[in-house]
Amino acid sequence: MKARLPHFANTLLFRISATFLLLLGVSLGGWYLWIESNVFNPYADEAEQNWYEDLAADELDALAARLAVPGLSPAERDEFLVAYGAAVAAYQAEVIVFDAEGNQLASSAPDSLAEAVPMVAADLLNDMSDGDWDYGSYPDPANLEAYVNRIFEVDRIMAGDDIAGYLVASYAPVDLLGDDLNQQMAMIHAQDRIVKALAALLIYSAVTALLIMAWTSARVGKLSDGVAAFAGGDLAHRVHVRSTDEIGQLGRNFNAMAA
Repeated sequence: MKARLPHFANTLLFRISATFLLLLGVSLGGWYLWIESNVFNPYADEAEQNWYEDLAADELDALAARLAVPGLSPAERDEFLVAYGAAVAAYQAEVIVFDAEGNQLASSAPDSLAEAVPMVAADLLNDMSDGDWDYGSYPDPANLEAYVNRIFEVDRIMAGDDIAGYLVASYAPVDLLGDDLNQQMAMIHAQDRIVKALAALLIYSAVTALLIMAWTSARVGKLSDGVAAFAGGDLAHRVHVRSTDEIGQLGRNFNAMAA
């Protein structure tokens, strides 16, 4: 047996309201996806996103294995790191090699990172390289821009069964001057106000449309009741018409037909 929809589901009010809500949902969904992909996307472009999500882990594993080759001289190690750092500089990434005690040995930017990050706690590096570390966490919550909070991968450099050191990859620090930071904050606040204004406008439009449709549906319902009464044998029935719009004109035409 074919399922029958409730009477309300067949009304003009329901159908137009459902269409409006569907279009509203599509609009809000599209806006949300656009915001997520453009405003809150941490990557500068598709190439950077592809590197971080698909290539970085394998490249860093290969680099750690290369640094673990017996007999590798410090000069060769430094050359590897600087060359790799130049290759990934466009992605705002940096790499540092620490020894087993957490002291820095070399980096992809020796002129800047050597003094900025002289060491990291060995226990923290060991935990980060264990495979279960959540790189979205903040080991130093007091300073969100701290080096340890910008690390996105740690690979162990092995010497046989022993840990000889760690290859650590991190995001470059965000360098914002005071005026730039104020501009960024002002832009964020402006975007927030725009989103709130659009949301309020959409809600107002939805409520207004529903009220107008409810009023229109009630008028059409009265006209329908009049036609049903006339069809049921009440030949004296007339529709009360006060409006000059299309529905009012339809009511007058019905009364003229019934006269």
